[in-house]
Amino acid sequence: MKNNLVVVNASNLVSGGGYTILRNFYCHAPLNSIFIVKNDGIANQLKSERRGGPKLVVPPVFFTKPWGLFLFYFWWVNRFCEKNNAAELISLGNIASKTKIKQKLYIHWPYYVYGVSAGGDSSFIVKVKRLVRYFFIARFSKYSEYWIVQTNAMKRKLLASKEKNEDFVLTIYPGFEQVSPQAGPTRKKKDVNNLKLIYPSFYYSHKNFEILLCLLDKAKYLDNGFSISLTLPEDVYNRLGFKQKRYVNNLGVLSKGELEKSYLEHDALIMPTKLETFGLPYLEAMSCGLPILTSDKDFSRDICKDYAFYFNPDSVESIVSSIEELREGVVGDRDFIKEGNMQLLRFNSWKDSVSSVFNEVS
Repeated sequence: MKNNLVVVNASNLVSGGGYTILRNFYCHAPLNSIFIVKNDGIANQLKSERRGGPKLVVPPVFFTKPWGLFLFYFWWVNRFCEKNNAAELISLGNIASKTKIKQKLYIHWPYYVYGVSAGGDSSFIVKVKRLVRYFFIARFSKYSEYWIVQTNAMKRKLLASKEKNEDFVLTIYPGFEQVSPQAGPTRKKKDVNNLKLIYPSFYYSHKNFEILLCLLDKAKYLDNGFSISLTLPEDVYNRLGFKQKRYVNNLGVLSKGELEKSYLEHDALIMPTKLETFGLPYLEAMSCGLPILTSDKDFSRDICKDYAFYFNPDSVESIVSSIEELREGVVGDRDFIKEGNMQLLRFNSWKDSVSSVFNEVS
């Protein structure tokens, strides 16, 4: 007879937004769960986040290599669940496993939702890698009873393209962590003509860093100034060509605490991204009253509503116009802290979000 043990397969979540999801799930998961993670390094990081948390298991190295992945999802995960007499499997890293027990699939890889060619130009090799991953997700998704997605925009896309029943796809927003309950940006209104913008993101082609290079070239001809802070590894920052540009600086890869401090030292969040499944910086910005400049896309509209200033992510002129709209909003005394708090009422804490995933349709 099965117990109420839940196995969480997060073996392919190692960095960026994927690791953020894993970290928050681990910190708030019930103790009657076991997490499968990529390696000992990830396991040790999670243990430092939550002492006495759920058990962590690292699969044999063979099954974490490209040549062992098919067997991992086809056989190893199910065997692990059987050995531990698990009642349920939550596949947290987009790919389901062939298993006989109840399974929930948590989808947050944008290319499965929007297509492998979405989000801008990519090399042939990158597209091939995406196709392989797309194949794995599509091949194994049939073994899950429910798909959980992060926004209604994702749900609409999946229902339209995958021909699934509406009850099969559930929307559960990720949680958010309050950056600062009261404080807004520390810069004064007198700096409105020299706005400090921040784009906290790793490099992926869909993040559209290239349009910022064009924007920076345009900056020297504008009457009112701005600067942009990035959070890239130094070698990536240099490779993309930002080192040769004015009005930009690189903060490097930031810890959670360093990022929170940086939000409060800037005047607005800028996100020219072409593709997201959610975009946690949106909520982080709202939580400290930081205005948002972002791409006019279904995912951003779903999250930001009328809080953000929207632009065409392929047009420098459109971005410049949104920056000018922001100046007018600041000068016009828009209360971004109040507006941000109102928007955040639609979202739960990470604790509640994780609880919903564990308890939904259980």
